[in-house]
Amino acid sequence: MMSYKAICVICASMALVLCGCSEDTKYNSIYTTNVNAGNATAGPEAMEVDLVEDLAAKREQYVAAIKVLQSYYEQTGNHRKGMWTKRELELLGQAPQYTYIPAGQIVSESLRASDIIPAADALYAEADDLYVKARMLALIGDKPKLRQALSKFNELINKYPTSDKIDDSAYKAGIIYQTFGDDKLAVTYYERAYQWDDLTPYPARFKAAYLMDKVLGMKTKALELYEYAVANEGQYGANLEYAKERIRILSNTEEVRKARGEVKN
Repeated sequence: MMSYKAICVICASMALVLCGCSEDTKYNSIYTTNVNAGNATAGPEAMEVDLVEDLAAKREQYVAAIKVLQSYYEQTGNHRKGMWTKRELELLGQAPQYTYIPAGQIVSESLRASDIIPAADALYAEADDLYVKARMLALIGDKPKLRQALSKFNELINKYPTSDKIDDSAYKAGIIYQTFGDDKLAVTYYERAYQWDDLTPYPARFKAAYLMDKVLGMKTKALELYEYAVANEGQYGANLEYAKERIRILSNTEEVRKARGEVKN
């Protein structure tokens, strides 16, 4: 017969899994689930940009106000209320505050990851630490930490657009968006990773190709990226056989043959 402690552990694990599932339903993709391949990476309208930037500014003001209050309580020795402010800041970091228009969409694809910027490196280290810790709990997913990591990756791209860490940030942000089911955003970020650094060490083209192929219906573009991945991402051997097989299949589809002028419309 199972011990009381064992039963509690199993119940807790099931609760975490169920919470994760309900959260996925509650906070579904920030886009619609019906994907239109034609505008998979379309940019936002000017009005939306203004509204989202205003929201971001107000969020920053709110956080700054809490920190000022926290400092006041620390200076006056009110430890109880100081703990309240600390807890409020912690809960803010765990809440799903969507960026609505992430950095990868707004920032130009013509940026170059070129400069060594210590502040950007430090920010990237913070984001990557959160990212690694969250990914280690892949079974149940540590979504609050993933959101915090995502926020810091986007912050880096916005604040330090010439940093040599922007392609790293874009690639890992793409993985997080894909984890959350935002496949269109994930593609945008994978694209930014190799657009910002043509020699990025990550398999960004393969990952973009896979989503374009299997989710977004962008077969011709996916084929181009698969071909590049086979030629230039050889260090990721596990991807190569799959990419070669998809190249063989896609090359013989009517859609691709028409796009390449091999079949008359």
